[in-house]
Amino acid sequence: MNKYELSQVIEVDESQMIFEMTEKYDSYIPELSDIKEKVTADFIQVKSLEQAQAKAKEAAELPTMDDAAEMLNKTYTTTPKFKRTDPIKGLGMNQKLMEDIFKSEPETFIQDSYTVGGKVFLVQVKDLVAPDTAEITDQQKEQIKSNLYGVKSAQAMQSYVNELKQKARIEINQRYAQFYE
Repeated sequence: MNKYELSQVIEVDESQMIFEMTEKYDSYIPELSDIKEKVTADFIQVKSLEQAQAKAKEAAELPTMDDAAEMLNKTYTTTPKFKRTDPIKGLGMNQKLMEDIFKSEPETFIQDSYTVGGKVFLVQVKDLVAPDTAEITDQQKEQIKSNLYGVKSAQAMQSYVNELKQKARIEINQRYAQFYE
């Protein structure tokens, strides 16, 4: 963009924004002395996170959350109930964590560690509560059906393509390869 030029409408999260170029600077590599404090702080943060992840991984191998907490000399807390599509209060959102939680049984200490927002967590599933289907509106039911239909259609197509790949020699145009991986 040039100075004072406006961007196209850009969607960021759920907001729409337009940017204006007010200043433009040539790229450069700053002198270490000018950024030494920031580099040092970033280095310490990265190394601290690596150490926390290593300790958490070690603690995750223990049989219970109580054993892990004792080893790490930490306490733990219970989060409020949450939906599979919502961030966990006080923790945030991590796709692998959510998948592992919802495929676990109640009272399961998950033998893995999770990093969310620069913090490392160990998790025990206390309870899983089935959704109250009486509260689901007709519109939500239709949306669920539509989503399931889309997922099942994609799975059926992938299964069909995999079967064809095993039985025959198929050449896929590189332009369309992303749809058949």
